[in-house]
Amino acid sequence: ARGGGGGYSGGGGGGYGGGGGGYPDPEDGTKLYIGNLNFDTSDDTLRRTFEKYGKIADVHLPKDRMSGQPRGFGFVTYVDVRDAEDAIKDMDDRELDGRRIRVNKARPRGGGD
Repeated sequence: ARGGGGGYSGGGGGGYGGGGGGYPDPEDGTKLYIGNLNFDTSDDTLRRTFEKYGKIADVHLPKDRMSGQPRGFGFVTYVDVRDAEDAIKDMDDRELDGRRIRVNKARPRGGGD
């Protein structure tokens, strides 16, 4: 039997900024996937748009490794699952920077490619 806790422990460097390991587990429903973003939408814009629903632990806009350009989606992680649920209800299919965005609970990586 494998020991273990879900795979979200510390580990090195990542890309989510500073240490401390205080990020909520994405499987608890606090991490949201924001899809169909305008390529000009910044993490600052995303944070300002979504922070009205509650305290945000993290905002991440993945960039293409080769070009450095945004990939058109992002993640917002809330401290409280109720805030995440409110954001989904209010923001899914809303317009942001001229695009209708999709907002859902993020799924853990590596599920079934």
